[in-house]
Amino acid sequence: MLTAVVQRWIDARKAAGIRNGTLICTLAGGQVSDKYVRALLGRLATAAGIDKRVHPHGLRHSHATELAAEGVPINVISRQLGHSSSAVTARYLDHVAPAEVVATMQRRTWDAPA
Repeated sequence: MLTAVVQRWIDARKAAGIRNGTLICTLAGGQVSDKYVRALLGRLATAAGIDKRVHPHGLRHSHATELAAEGVPINVISRQLGHSSSAVTARYLDHVAPAEVVATMQRRTWDAPA
């Protein structure tokens, strides 16, 4: 699905005469401001009936958390996010999904040594 959406945007850009630059841009091919993106996410969340605050950094956290839940190695997540080291990514993920840590530990079996 995402690929189809991205392809539609690339096609729309080409139709508008935008050939170069960043993928996410204005319809004129210009840079999208961070202020605009923050406001847009708020409007989209409201339209979707989401009561919680939706913000770009929260999406970044969600993306990293989902990758970790899928078993993607932390060094790959670190590089994808552009972190300076895997330690930064580990700190980033540690506070995002503490419930997962608890659930994982609860599922473990603790066998007594023979």
